[in-house]
Amino acid sequence: MKTTISYKKAIEELESILEFLEQNEPDVDQMTQKLKRATELIGFCREKLHKTDEELQAIFKELEQK
Repeated sequence: MKTTISYKKAIEELESILEFLEQNEPDVDQMTQKLKRATELIGFCREKLHKTDEELQAIFKELEQK
């Protein structure tokens, strides 16, 4: 997956995939493709949130020391 995607775009794409799956009757190949992409996006979002949390914790810790 490209790492140039933003968190916001990843969430928008996840919402689009969910909407597609809810509104259509995808065949097995489409469903597999969409679910693989959703898994990639979820992993990206989790990693992004984890890194952001670590950065914020470091900032708060630095502020406490001042």
